[in-house]
Amino acid sequence: MAATMWNAWSVGSAAPVVSGTSVQFMVGQEATPVWTGGALGSKDFYSTSAFNGQSLGSLAGASLSYTITAPGPLVSPPGNGLQGPYVNIVVTDGAGGYSYLLMDASPAPLGQQFHAFSTARYAFNETSPSLDTFVTALGTPDAIFGDKNWYDFSDVASLTIASSGMSSNPSGVTPVAGVWTGYGLTDSLLFVSGNRGSSPVADVTIDGVTFVPEPASLAIMALGLAGIGLSRRKAAVKSAA
Repeated sequence: MAATMWNAWSVGSAAPVVSGTSVQFMVGQEATPVWTGGALGSKDFYSTSAFNGQSLGSLAGASLSYTITAPGPLVSPPGNGLQGPYVNIVVTDGAGGYSYLLMDASPAPLGQQFHAFSTARYAFNETSPSLDTFVTALGTPDAIFGDKNWYDFSDVASLTIASSGMSSNPSGVTPVAGVWTGYGLTDSLLFVSGNRGSSPVADVTIDGVTFVPEPASLAIMALGLAGIGLSRRKAAVKSAA
């Protein structure tokens, strides 16, 4: 499998600093608003378009992992996906509805350092009205933590990862320019550090972001490699003959 391409960018003055496999998020409060709602809190993003257009269900069994190297491993309380860098996925129902889907982290001891798609719970943020109907139809959430309702993977697996990044969501709060630019237009799976109203961890560094595909993808890749090997062996036999 080809390595996933990640992009570092920000809303605010301090973009993430990438050095090798290390990513340092440096968010804070800006002197003037950076969001259309007037909030001063900057956000850093480390994002990819590698999964755009896929159903969320296609990532069953897949995982994202990394190591927090500073200020040290952070372990979130159950259901809290906002401590340290958290994962947002821009999703659509294919009928004009969009949301930023917050992906919860694993329990201790890994906490924010491991995200398994199949076993994580998900919360809807800044959801457009047409997708609200989908959420209502889900009924009682599987868990409630703080002010968020959390749903199991089976509840959201039918949604599609948006093809055009955070700009897809008409209900999302946008930067002061009024539109998303750069990777905000293209990337739909994002590590995010910082909040518009506050920043729980101002400076955090992660290392070795790794995407492990679902078992089906691994099996297909293995079959492909086996086929290549068989073709090469056949070619070698013919050459020897």
